[in-house]
Amino acid sequence: VHNKGFNVIFSKKKGLVSYRVHGCEFVRTPLHPNFYRARTNNDVENGHGFRYGEWLWASLYAQCTYRECQKYDDHVTVIYDYVLPACTDQKVTVQYSVYGDGSIRADMDVPSIEDHIEMPEFGFLFATYPEFRHVSYYGNGPEENYIDRKCGALMGRYEYEVSDNFTHYLYPQECGNRTDVSSFTLSSKDHSITFTGEGFEFSALPYTPYELDQAAHVYELPAVYETVLSINESQMGVGGDNTWGARTHDEFLLSKDAHHLSITIKGN
Repeated sequence: VHNKGFNVIFSKKKGLVSYRVHGCEFVRTPLHPNFYRARTNNDVENGHGFRYGEWLWASLYAQCTYRECQKYDDHVTVIYDYVLPACTDQKVTVQYSVYGDGSIRADMDVPSIEDHIEMPEFGFLFATYPEFRHVSYYGNGPEENYIDRKCGALMGRYEYEVSDNFTHYLYPQECGNRTDVSSFTLSSKDHSITFTGEGFEFSALPYTPYELDQAAHVYELPAVYETVLSINESQMGVGGDNTWGARTHDEFLLSKDAHHLSITIKGN
């Protein structure tokens, strides 16, 4: 899909694989559904990995299948279905709508999952190039916050560097999240990409959730080679009544109902 100043490429087996605006490529690894987060220290001690393991496999190995392409007067829509390894009875649908101004609306839907444990998070994982290192956003801040850790956060416009958003806990783990976000922009020296939506969550980090999850110490993390965006409808709370087995409170878990995330992406 292309028009003056932009070009979007879709793969039948991988989804959105290229988004180029004014000669700048924004996609390092394809945008794809993600349901798992790096475990916090609280998660490790309460058996999170054992309970939620099926959502790790779903995030890593979902099978992407092209469904159809629809052309309209002002946009083109490309639709994919994702079959999840441990939930083959359910499909996640991702719909991309590309408009003439170069913006892309990404809609992700999953039906209710009554027969499975709730997801740790529901959203997209997307990696771009490391030169995109500056973030500005409108949402809760200025520090990281979660659905059960945001009473002290204030709604406003904030900025940070991606490298500074990695929190140096004793063990690498989930960090850097922001809640109730309406927009954020990731910038390099010459280009930027903006994501807009309604009350979503996101983080921008130098590492994937899987890299954080596998590292026992900061020095075990790889050299920075990309900027990783996690964009979610919601993520479960971090808990912390104690750090030797207490789980996240039920009111801060995702429901087993249907979930929907809609994000508009615009590169400059």
